[in-house]
Amino acid sequence: MTHEVEQWNRVEVVLRSSARYEHPDTDVRVSAVFTGPSGATIALPGFWDGGDVWKVRFAPTEVGLWSYAVTSNSDIAETGEIRAVPYSGELDIYRHGFVRVSERAFEHADGTPFFWLGNTHWQAPNYERLDASNHPRIAGDSQFRITADHDRELGFTVYQTYPDAALNDGGGNVSRVNWWTEDFTHLNPQAFTEQFDVMMDYLADHGTVIALGLGVHTETGRIGAEALSHFARYVTARYAAHPIVWITGQEVDIENEYASMDTWRAAAQTIAENDGYHHPLGAHMYSVGEPKTFGEEPWHTWFPTQGGHEEVRSQQHYKSYWDFEPRKPFLETEANYEGIWSVPPDAPRQSAWKALLCGSYGYTYGVTGVWAIKWDYDVPGWDDFQNGTPWFDGLDRPGGVQMGILRRFFEGLGDWQRLVPRFGDPAYGSFAAPEESVLATYGNVTYVAYFYGAGLETGALAGMDPAKAYTATWFNPRAEEYVPIGAAVPEGGSWLVPPKPDTEDWVLLVTS
Repeated sequence: MTHEVEQWNRVEVVLRSSARYEHPDTDVRVSAVFTGPSGATIALPGFWDGGDVWKVRFAPTEVGLWSYAVTSNSDIAETGEIRAVPYSGELDIYRHGFVRVSERAFEHADGTPFFWLGNTHWQAPNYERLDASNHPRIAGDSQFRITADHDRELGFTVYQTYPDAALNDGGGNVSRVNWWTEDFTHLNPQAFTEQFDVMMDYLADHGTVIALGLGVHTETGRIGAEALSHFARYVTARYAAHPIVWITGQEVDIENEYASMDTWRAAAQTIAENDGYHHPLGAHMYSVGEPKTFGEEPWHTWFPTQGGHEEVRSQQHYKSYWDFEPRKPFLETEANYEGIWSVPPDAPRQSAWKALLCGSYGYTYGVTGVWAIKWDYDVPGWDDFQNGTPWFDGLDRPGGVQMGILRRFFEGLGDWQRLVPRFGDPAYGSFAAPEESVLATYGNVTYVAYFYGAGLETGALAGMDPAKAYTATWFNPRAEEYVPIGAAVPEGGSWLVPPKPDTEDWVLLVTS
């Protein structure tokens, strides 16, 4: 059998068994090896999809003729070919390939830098509605599709989520599916087909990268390593051929008498062993201190950090990840959700700009009513966190627009990943409010400084080349407005930055 598919897109190998099993999801193990025209191989697990059907999902990473061989511990076996043709569309994730780790950031498979701008949809596969919407201002019959489309329109590139592998209370939400037919023992393929697959396919088909976990801290961890690892292998089998970055779970480093980090370690190890694409694999962490959870593990490739929702984290907090050896990317994936508790309205924007200029080459935003879905004013949904805001009001908050502004600013610099955070190094600048003045530079060619203190005072840039002609500009991160300053003429390698235009936060851009 020969299939044809465009490069980086999914194709399914459908398999059948004539045997009967009491528990097909655990009794049968299906594996496949795909061999490309260059000789490269990708090994992937298969999954039971109900009845007598098993499937293997595959996305070719190079153009040409692939061969595959499926084996199992049952009567399931098949060989065949897949012809991969060039991608003909306009979506970056398929034009440039899946996301991978570079030394400190993320890039596509062809080396093109990837700008991670995420929006948070915790537990969306459980609680977001596929077939209903109560949005009073946007037409449509799917809450999920409206939020996903809204993300893309604002410039978000990553949908950050997880299914709840256990039975968390959802903050008062009622789960729309149960992934298990027998709690934490045997899985329900129909729930995946009717809910999870639809979401994952929609996101992938519209070019969105999915930052995917399996559950949340002790609420999921309490089901134990065997159950969570079974869930992890099944999820990996169904979705590794999608554009994935793994976060393992939310706040996996929280432990109690019922749940251990070793459960999450086992689940992440299972992902690593079964993901033939070796998508970036990290573990989302809690906000206390500077945890480096699983950073010593050979399969761990990046740090999904959490700044929390009480303050804008310090430059030294991010420096601890920048200095970690061996070097690997870190990325702020949860900080000061807009509208959560009493977080000030400017804090989400301040957290994002500060993180970017402290070496987090991307950011994940969150907004009340959406980060944990809340259907309506009088319907429960994490009300203690969200101040009663439903999802359709959350979409209208200004922070999402401001995240798009942030992305366009950095992408407008060209290769923004060349910027190096300076963490208060006087060789590059000194400032009146050191903590609220965040500087990153590309050598002494480009300086980007973010001033978010309440005063007008700024400071001075240093290390500038007197032989270069520099131009300075203020950038308004709230309104996407550039305000020219003019020539920045250094004296003795230093240039005195003028006061901010007003007491709001401003970005200084100095280029040569």
